[in-house]
Amino acid sequence: MHIICMWINRHYENLLRRMADQFPAVLVTGARQAGKTSILRHLYPHASYLSLDLPANAEAAETAPAQLLDQ
Repeated sequence: MHIICMWINRHYENLLRRMADQFPAVLVTGARQAGKTSILRHLYPHASYLSLDLPANAEAAETAPAQLLDQ
């Protein structure tokens, strides 16, 4: 069985790349299920990823952010 995945280029891909080249951090925000994570994973496949949807991660981000990022 072959699964074919197709990616549709988005207008914001070039903007995100330019902003990431210019700034040490870039905030990507928007409605749920709009493709924020998908576009970032597509553009930066080797980058680390941490979801704050998990309550334990969200709490650690507030109480011990340095330790959370060290993991």
